[in-house]
Amino acid sequence: MKKVALMRHGEASWDADKDHLRCLTERGADQAASTAELLDLKAPWQCVYHSTYIRAKQTAKIVANYLKVPCYPLEGITPLDQAMMANHKIQEINHDHFVVVSHMPLLQKWCAYLEFDDEG
Repeated sequence: MKKVALMRHGEASWDADKDHLRCLTERGADQAASTAELLDLKAPWQCVYHSTYIRAKQTAKIVANYLKVPCYPLEGITPLDQAMMANHKIQEINHDHFVVVSHMPLLQKWCAYLEFDDEG
C-alpha cells in the first residue's frame, strides 16, 4: 500500500507576471521547512514530487533537502488540472512512500478521489 503525503506549497509572492512564475516568500520557505520537520516524523519517505510551478518546486526542494531524498517534477498537478487525472498520476508512481507538493484548489478536490484501505 502506498503512503502519500499531499502538501500545498508555501506562501508565494504575488510579484510575478504569470501565476506559474510566482516564488516563495521567506514565510513560505519557513512553512515548507516546518512541514518537512513534521513529515520526517511520519514515514521513511523515498522522494518528493512537485508541480511544474516555481513555488511548488521551491517548496519541494526545501522538503526534499530536509528529508534527504530526491525531488521530481510531475505534470498534471497544477491549480488548473483535474483531480481525477492527478489521482491517476500518483497511482502510476513506482515509489511506495512519497510526498506530493501541489496547489489549491486541486488538493481540495483531489482528496475526494483518494482510495483508502480498511485502516484509512
